[in-house]
Amino acid sequence: MTKKITVCADDFALNEGVSTAIIELLHNRAISATSCMSTSPLWPVWGPRLKTLATTADIGLHLDLTEFTPLSAGLNDGLHKALSIGQLIIKAYSLQWPVAALVREFALQLEHFYDVMGFTPHFIDGHQHIHQFPRIRDALLTACKNHFKNNTMPPIRLVNGYPFFSPLRDSALKILIHTLGRNAFKRTLDKAGFCYYNDFKGIYMFKGEPNTACLFQQFIQQISPGGIIMCHPGHHSTDSIARIREQEYVFLNSAAWKSLLHTEKVALCRYQQLIPS
Repeated sequence: MTKKITVCADDFALNEGVSTAIIELLHNRAISATSCMSTSPLWPVWGPRLKTLATTADIGLHLDLTEFTPLSAGLNDGLHKALSIGQLIIKAYSLQWPVAALVREFALQLEHFYDVMGFTPHFIDGHQHIHQFPRIRDALLTACKNHFKNNTMPPIRLVNGYPFFSPLRDSALKILIHTLGRNAFKRTLDKAGFCYYNDFKGIYMFKGEPNTACLFQQFIQQISPGGIIMCHPGHHSTDSIARIREQEYVFLNSAAWKSLLHTEKVALCRYQQLIPS
């Protein structure tokens, strides 16, 4: 039987190199979704280029508090600046943030997504998985309840798996980022009746010389039907993991990737196609 999954490229609008690569991969049906940063100054420029792909791929919102200046920065009760992931973890777990300020910021990110695309996000996740942390997850769900009408709530990414058996060992901080809050977040989503992807893969250390083909083979073999694999492709990117992005882009654009999907009997799908009829 064919295993249906989603493969999602994160960080659309981060920079030109990332956005260009993602659009090419979507056109080639090498991936089936992308997650967009509506906080980016490039979002109004690059977002419209996704519109023609919205009928064949899922276009989601990548909530951000650590990369770009918050959209609410100019407001009296707004968030003032992007934080490092370490600062954000400390602030979230010390419960320093007023939830109302986070709700306002996430509402603006949702609105800015809609202003550019003309439709609401097909799914929601968080840059560096911030959406699973305390206060932040509460604010996200409140903003969603305010923004979406009944029965139109999109799925949310739940980082409910970690490849500890990956051939690459990861840093303690990265393990912490990907495991903090996930059990509490799952309980919150279940209680609220929100839908989410039932499995998650794609985490590895962005250092050294990873064997991209080997890693993605593991992800494909380990992912459960209905799950989502995260990836970070880029072409001529300029950020700190540009080399890793280029490696992912080359592999996902290759015949080897198509052959792997065929051999493993995997179909790349949108979320609605994952739901049993």
